[in-house]
Amino acid sequence: MTVAFVIYISIREACTVRERCRTRFLLWRYYEYRYEVMSQPSALRLILGLAILVTTTQVARAQVVSSSVARLGSFLWNYEATGIYPPSYNLPAQVSIQVRIDASADSDTITGTGLWEITIYGNREADGSGTDRYDEQTDFLADDQRAQSFSPTDSLAFHQGTPFDLSGLACGLLGPYFCVEVSRAAGASMGFSLEPGKWVGCRSTPCYFPEESADSKLDVSFSDLQLNTLEAPHVPQDEPADLVLVITAVLATDSRRYLDGTGLWKVSLFGSKSTNGSGTDRYDERSQVLTTAENTDKSLQGQPLEMTIQTQFLLGGVGCEDYPYFCITIDKGDDPQPDFGIVGPITHCQDVECLYPDETPIPTARFVKIELSLELPADYPFDEPTDINLNVALTPSQSPQVPTSIIEGTDLWRLAIYGNENSDGSGPERFDERAQVLSDTDQDARLSPSNGLIFNVTTQFVIGRVGCDDLPYLCVQFGKGYSPVPDFVFDTLLIGCLEVPCTQIPLPVARLGALSFNLTNVGTGPYGEPVPISLEVHVGASQSATTDPILGSRLWQLSIYGSGQADGSGDDRFDQQSVLSKCQTDKSLLPGEPLQFEVDAEFIISGVGCYDYPYFCLKFEKGADPQPDFIMLDQPMACKELTCTPPPVPRLIVSGLSLQVKSGSPTYVKAGQDGAANYLKFRLEVIYDKRQVGYISGSGLWVVALWGSANADGSGHKVSHTPNTLRTLQTRLAVTLGNDFYWPGVKNHFDMTAVTCAEVRYICVKLSRGSVAADVYEFLTQPESYVPQTCVQMGCS
Repeated sequence: MTVAFVIYISIREACTVRERCRTRFLLWRYYEYRYEVMSQPSALRLILGLAILVTTTQVARAQVVSSSVARLGSFLWNYEATGIYPPSYNLPAQVSIQVRIDASADSDTITGTGLWEITIYGNREADGSGTDRYDEQTDFLADDQRAQSFSPTDSLAFHQGTPFDLSGLACGLLGPYFCVEVSRAAGASMGFSLEPGKWVGCRSTPCYFPEESADSKLDVSFSDLQLNTLEAPHVPQDEPADLVLVITAVLATDSRRYLDGTGLWKVSLFGSKSTNGSGTDRYDERSQVLTTAENTDKSLQGQPLEMTIQTQFLLGGVGCEDYPYFCITIDKGDDPQPDFGIVGPITHCQDVECLYPDETPIPTARFVKIELSLELPADYPFDEPTDINLNVALTPSQSPQVPTSIIEGTDLWRLAIYGNENSDGSGPERFDERAQVLSDTDQDARLSPSNGLIFNVTTQFVIGRVGCDDLPYLCVQFGKGYSPVPDFVFDTLLIGCLEVPCTQIPLPVARLGALSFNLTNVGTGPYGEPVPISLEVHVGASQSATTDPILGSRLWQLSIYGSGQADGSGDDRFDQQSVLSKCQTDKSLLPGEPLQFEVDAEFIISGVGCYDYPYFCLKFEKGADPQPDFIMLDQPMACKELTCTPPPVPRLIVSGLSLQVKSGSPTYVKAGQDGAANYLKFRLEVIYDKRQVGYISGSGLWVVALWGSANADGSGHKVSHTPNTLRTLQTRLAVTLGNDFYWPGVKNHFDMTAVTCAEVRYICVKLSRGSVAADVYEFLTQPESYVPQTCVQMGCS
């Protein structure tokens, strides 16, 4: 029976006409029955006959396969889906497929059973040709649909439902296409072939749940940025041009493909020196040229991101030698909602036409490296100039983007040498600096990209002082000559340094501890004048390392001063002076022992404790010219905050006036016959040093003169001058120093009956001290030359 079954299958696969297949099936059944009742020899004859039958059938099958072809005329399909749940539910949707296929007029007729198969799957290619097929489903057609005939007069119509995971299809790399493929079933009763390449249909599908998709966890990444259109109807040389840009950002294969939100994108424009937009030198950079929500909020839908942008840019300055490339960059917006990751930004640059070339481009010297070597004599003095031989090699830039220009002419180069404390030559002291050590021939040396500059210099220099402790480096600085002919641009100053060996005996080192002091006596005297003071000063021994013995003369100096800083730092120091006696400056420092001084001096102590200088400070330093010399690593300082002693007479220190026409008062004056009716009212504020303390009160404190002038500074003829426009009550305005000081309503009846408008364009005032006693208050100005006077412009009719 097993043999008979195999033969049955073979016979059915070989049949091409239903009636013939049915006949052969009955014939097989007949042989099967005979097998059961015949004797053994007959059975053997039956097997032989069957073998002949199988052989005949196989030949017939080969002939049919080679000749029957289903040719497609039209392929129409649609689908409906229900029950689409988020991916976290792990439930597929129910998809109903409707397909109608018409044959072409030259198609062969296909009939039989089990002929057709339908496969559905997700694919990233629009024609379904991608190798990765998402959630592929097949073998779901009913038998009656598989057995449909296909001919120029018989169409195929399939309508079948099956589960499919639509919720994860279009999100990211899995889709976004839902595809249907019709094929010949593996067990078709008739052998035939399909006309290649036409039996697949695909439709794009939405990403139903992007927030739950694997795509939402990817970064946005662009593989290419294209500038499709750059239009500028008119390009001025020095003004922004109106631009229309069309750009396309192509998503990388591993990029997030779906994104929806607001403020997603930022596009910038700039001119650049390099083909990829690198470097910080960017011309007319516009950091964000997207001005419409249509662009900033443009969503990703699995396709390239395309934008049309209207903006302005100084296009006339791009394309020539300085900035040959026009660049555009796309990046994530400054505050996107929702936030997302991005690999980038990505930049596209292209060269544009130079519309306004320089008539005579200025050449530029560019170097990338400086190399030094030094030859010293066998012996040389410590502090006198001696001959040194210096070799300097300079390598020019040969970069295709920024090569050096050819530089030739006279007085082109300058080479300076100096000693320095830092290996990059940046220290503030440039010891024994020689500003130009090149010979006339070297100054005129020609530069080209292929040939650098080499100088062999012999010059005088105090090399004995370089190499030890505070000046370990000999440095050179190479730059453009003082007056090169022709002129050129020198890109960057070059500095190179060599560490020089120390050949001298090292100087002793003074190491000190903390500085402390007591103010033991403060004398009396007029406010603001020096008074006697006495100090006990203690400079502790170093706790970190033992000092070398320091013995000699003029070793030390001790400064006292007022400071605004609690640590005494800063350059603003009040009444600074050195206070050690000759004997004290010669005091020896011995290992493990402190230095102590009793100091008497005269100091303006009333100037410390208030305002700018609340701290009284001491600083201990090495003497200006110690003999012998030594190194002092520390400069200890100490400060104490003093109690403010206000001046006995309040001080008003005026630095400015503010004059404004009071609200509601006329802002213009009338001249001629109507000039007697000018009733003016102003607000006058005094700007003064509010750090002062005290209270000013009394009668006749203030004088405010008022007049008209043709000039903004009040100079020239004074029209309708009023010596004091303040009323009696206003002259008694009391002031608490530290508060605002102003008159809200300064009034004046300004007469212009005999005056023209040309003579009065400004109303001016001047503040001065009233006729009160000297001990009421002090009237000062800052600076001392300042005259407290101001003017306000007025209209005139």
